[in-house]
Amino acid sequence: MARPAASPSGDEIAFFQSFGPQGYQVVVVNRLGGRERRLTNGRGTMNVLPTWTPDGESVLFVHEHPPPTSLRRVSRLGGPPTVVLEGANASSHNGAMSSPDGRRLVFSHHTGEVEKTMVLDLETGATTELPEPHLHEPQWSADGEEVLGFRHDGTVVLCRIGARACREVVERAAWAAKWTPDRRGLYFPRASSRHASSRDVGVFDLWLHELDTGEERKVGELRPVYRLAPSYFDVSVTGL
Repeated sequence: MARPAASPSGDEIAFFQSFGPQGYQVVVVNRLGGRERRLTNGRGTMNVLPTWTPDGESVLFVHEHPPPTSLRRVSRLGGPPTVVLEGANASSHNGAMSSPDGRRLVFSHHTGEVEKTMVLDLETGATTELPEPHLHEPQWSADGEEVLGFRHDGTVVLCRIGARACREVVERAAWAAKWTPDRRGLYFPRASSRHASSRDVGVFDLWLHELDTGEERKVGELRPVYRLAPSYFDVSVTGL
């Protein structure tokens, strides 16, 4: 399971995984378990990085192979996908996420030496560049006015749409940050206090940052986590 994403209702989880000769496919499963639904198919195809639409009825994903690449949408129940954005790939539109009103996409853009964090208006095609050159896993606030993400060094920042600068919120956050269900705080992993090398053993401490007070406290552990990508976790509407 790679890059799990909780549905807006918290009832289902979308992710992608390898099926050997069948390639990488997007899958949805009930959070309590049960039979998986494979939403994409095709021998040797690569469909990755799923995120949910705000209504929870569809999943966005990047089709990487075979070309042409594109950002696509598919029903949570399956069926033929539709192309949302031609030419999109995992580098040019990484982590593409729909805004709460469904009218905009935010994504990380990385081609060659050019790094940007972009907002795309799906109705007009207009793009806006955020002050941060490259935010990993950008995520919308509930009102669609701010974007949460983290830098290469693990610093978590909040960027208000239209602002000239972003606000640093958390330092040394170990490459991940997720909104709390009430959007008043952030969950993030740090290197485990009980393990010399968190990346080697796949164990990270889970912390909570309160945006109103700036208070931080450890609330648990993430284990086992893919050691090179502790960002592979998500938070449902009811909590972890």
